[in-house]
Amino acid sequence: MPDLKITQLTADASPTVDDLLVLVNDPAGTPGTRRSTVGAVVALADGGGALLATLTASNSASLDFATRNAPGKSGALFQSDYDEYLISLINFQPATDATQPRMRFSTNGGSTYDSTSNIYYMSRWNWGPSGSGQQGNFDHLGLIHPSLVLPNSGNYGFDASLRVTAPLSTTFYKQIFGKTTYRDTQPFFYAEEFSGWYLSITAVNAFQVYSSSGNLSVGTGRVYGIVK
Repeated sequence: MPDLKITQLTADASPTVDDLLVLVNDPAGTPGTRRSTVGAVVALADGGGALLATLTASNSASLDFATRNAPGKSGALFQSDYDEYLISLINFQPATDATQPRMRFSTNGGSTYDSTSNIYYMSRWNWGPSGSGQQGNFDHLGLIHPSLVLPNSGNYGFDASLRVTAPLSTTFYKQIFGKTTYRDTQPFFYAEEFSGWYLSITAVNAFQVYSSSGNLSVGTGRVYGIVK
């Protein structure tokens, strides 16, 4: 495998030698690294970005991503410095058996989260033990929920990697897309590609991850701003 080189840049600095993080795949199995001296940044597959917020569930009613809490970051989660965001959900598991993780947006800084009927639209393609399938529907409860329900025990979590584009736009509906992986209560394993829309031209400035019933037992969510 050839060497893998990933460039990391801060949002407010021009690239210099010290802004590089180089990961080298060593055939002997020991990777070499050179770390940035600039600050907390993250390498993304198709561009540099910065960690903005992290929240962790512990039998939580929801995780409300309304403000930035990463070191050196503050203010509203979605600001004009980025127009594309990566949301990473890691090892989520519901407290109530046979339920689904879900997501919905806020336009008032997280004071409320929109559950208006038919405000969200989604489509997805899944791969499972019996082949593949597709689905599209309105769901006023929110976005990202998998085709089937999740167990509240065992060693499998729900994971997702999602992109949100132009959340502050007052012209276009908000788009979200990405991939999810999970095991349902059958138990079968599934992988899904997902896209969805929030049918509002009001600027979005926060979002919430929650369960279709009961609490979120465990799980970590992170939000990154992708450098323009």
